[in-house]
Amino acid sequence: MGKGNRNRLERAEDKIANPQKYVEKKKKSASPAFVGPLVFAVVVVLLAAVIVGNSLVGAGVFMRARTAMESDDIQVDGAMMTYSVNSTYASYLNYFYEMYSSILSSTSSSTQSINIYNYMGIDPNISLKKQVYNSETGQTWFDY
Repeated sequence: MGKGNRNRLERAEDKIANPQKYVEKKKKSASPAFVGPLVFAVVVVLLAAVIVGNSLVGAGVFMRARTAMESDDIQVDGAMMTYSVNSTYASYLNYFYEMYSSILSSTSSSTQSINIYNYMGIDPNISLKKQVYNSETGQTWFDY
């Protein structure tokens, strides 16, 4: 019998006599087993909350829940006020755009493009809260 066979035979006898010595021990992980599924569950719950919250905001649920204005007879919620402000703004822009464009087209003989909004004093590409209506008082177009 060769040396390799003798060593194998000794290890086999030792394994039978002392099995605990040869059992592979699991390495301890840095975190317990429940941490991975817990993190996954938290991420799923947060994602669901963001999706539900975004759909509620988009549907105007929170705007309808808040009172913007109130009198003895009428109560105006946030959605109604937003609609009123936006429709008034659109009407204002449309009316004055048509008025200034007709005046400027009749008086101007140049073929260059005229920025009518400069004459109106308002830029529809910038928020009304950032555009000053009255420079003396600092009142914005949104306040007006």
